[in-house]
Amino acid sequence: MLCLVPLEPYEERYTEQWCKWIPKSLTELKIPFKEILGVKYTDKINVGDVLDVYGTHYYKYSQLQKIVDLIQRGEITHGDELWFADLWFPGIEGLFYIRAMTGIQFRITGVLHAGTWDKHDFTFKNGMYSWAHNIEKGWLDQIDTVFLGSEFHRQLILDEFGKGIKAKLKVTGLFFDANEVSRQSCSKRDLVVFPHRLEYEKRPDKFDSLAYHFTGSGWKFLKTKDETSTKEEYYNLLARARVAVSFSEQETFGYAMLEAIANGCIPLVPNTVSYATMSIYDGYRYNSLDELDKMLKDLIKDYPTLKGAPEQLLAQYSPVEISKKMFL
Repeated sequence: MLCLVPLEPYEERYTEQWCKWIPKSLTELKIPFKEILGVKYTDKINVGDVLDVYGTHYYKYSQLQKIVDLIQRGEITHGDELWFADLWFPGIEGLFYIRAMTGIQFRITGVLHAGTWDKHDFTFKNGMYSWAHNIEKGWLDQIDTVFLGSEFHRQLILDEFGKGIKAKLKVTGLFFDANEVSRQSCSKRDLVVFPHRLEYEKRPDKFDSLAYHFTGSGWKFLKTKDETSTKEEYYNLLARARVAVSFSEQETFGYAMLEAIANGCIPLVPNTVSYATMSIYDGYRYNSLDELDKMLKDLIKDYPTLKGAPEQLLAQYSPVEISKKMFL
């Protein structure tokens, strides 16, 4: 039996979409599964960068209670798989304890999105390395399979924890339904967008500098977080834009730029982080700000169409394709 342990659903994050996309793809593939949902503490990210600090622990600990109960009652047993939508899961070590003491050899797998091994991640920047590093090492020792969004992320983990865990790290990409995200019925305008959160590691300050440099070009430069308050508004803004620019210093997969591509934007990304190892960005990477400046000037002068239809470019990340890689 496959048991899904999802992240708490937030409309403003991809977590709500995963709660729909993954079960739907498993049903389509005729893979039986059970969902282990938690108890929501809040509907908003009130404290924290990507998940609510209080809400995520409340949700995760309520999931752990359910998992323990299922194991004790024999509903999770030898050979069953617990798949975590995020393996950075405080308390998961309790399952290692149960597995060792009971001898019930259920598998523990799932996705890692980030951790203190990434010096630009919020966990490292908020001082968690001093205590989290050894905990992460213990998790990686006991988890059976780790799925990752990019080769870049795999190499970050190997650089930090060594090649002994190499066999359990699998680069699959992550779930992304381009058809649901696309709003391409909107007409394009001379608009450049910054589609990221306004956290320092995404470098919105560099976008401000770029916008200032192109004053008088006739093109507008907008940060989506300043202009929209719902996912629908966000997608519609992307659909109106011609270009999306990233300066991210922390990116292990990169949903924002995929959302931009799904809405027909030309993506301009640094030749670093996950962008450097994902073929979808071939021809759209810059190596310096001067190179970005030239690329954008060329786009403004002679705006081309996106290379290949977005649906074709993004098909490799469809929930069904990723489910095949993770669950079959």
